[in-house]
Amino acid sequence: MWKITLLRLPHQNSLNRDTWPTDRNVFFFLEECDPARWNAEALIRYTSARPFRVSVKSVMCVYCGDLFEDPEQFRTHMAKEHATFRANMAFAKLPKAEYVKVDIAGMRCRLCAQQHRTLHSIATHLRDAHDKDVRLDSPLGVMPYHLDRDNWACAVCGKGAPSLLHLNKHTVTHFLSYVCEVCGKSYVASSGLLTHVRSKHEREYSAHCKRCRAIFPSMRAKQIHQRTAKRCMTHCCSECPERFPSYKCKQRHMAEAHGASAREHSCARCELSFVQRQAFYDHYRLCHSADCVACSHCGRRFACASKLNRHLKKHAAKNEREIRLKLKSYDSSDYNEQS
Repeated sequence: MWKITLLRLPHQNSLNRDTWPTDRNVFFFLEECDPARWNAEALIRYTSARPFRVSVKSVMCVYCGDLFEDPEQFRTHMAKEHATFRANMAFAKLPKAEYVKVDIAGMRCRLCAQQHRTLHSIATHLRDAHDKDVRLDSPLGVMPYHLDRDNWACAVCGKGAPSLLHLNKHTVTHFLSYVCEVCGKSYVASSGLLTHVRSKHEREYSAHCKRCRAIFPSMRAKQIHQRTAKRCMTHCCSECPERFPSYKCKQRHMAEAHGASAREHSCARCELSFVQRQAFYDHYRLCHSADCVACSHCGRRFACASKLNRHLKKHAAKNEREIRLKLKSYDSSDYNEQS
């Protein structure tokens, strides 16, 4: 697929045809267009699907950069502030290999206001009812999200998640088709994989710190630097210039130095509240998700493999003690028979 792009056209708005440019200062060129990006631009232009990005645990507007923790406020913002928009702005600073994320809650066709529940349904509608050039034999180029603060669920498979961050990590896995054979990292498109191979595996890999520009021989060395060098720590206080090596340290500082109240993490499934974020995540995995792991000896469930491994060591130690006791009993019985 190709598209014609105008490179330079001065005096384009002039009403006097004599002032229009000649062929010498007008340049056109053919540019190869990715079918997935073509489809994504059509969906954003002709439907109410709202493009966004994820910033930690907030929804970011792609047009102005505003952040929203409540998806309903994000939808209100899009309706009021961006009723008119430029569709290509949704792809600003977005790598060609990456799909744009869209909120499809209450999605409608902008041309006839007909409501649709899925992207494939509305893409077919645009092609058949409005004769729009949507290539259904190619990927649609967007990742669907049904943003609901009380129920973070995947729009593809329906799996629940405890937060927007976890939902984002899960949703991306449905669109990873190209895997690096060297390190196992996955990408949505072949161009992303090719860029990764050229930059990471065709020469010796080195990581650099964005704050001090120091270069490190490995990602592990960079992470140690970011946890120990004060000015390069990744978590910064919103009230003062202090920086911290972890989110937990930052929250402790906010409470002690600025009187910030401890944030409660509420479970939307059972209405339990937790002061510690990790306790909430563990509760969600154990009670509302199939991602937990179980001990093959006693059946006890754990939120992650590392906790299961620590538990298995207790079984191993118990078995070792039982074996030692049996050996001692055998030795004593043999001694009694000989005597």
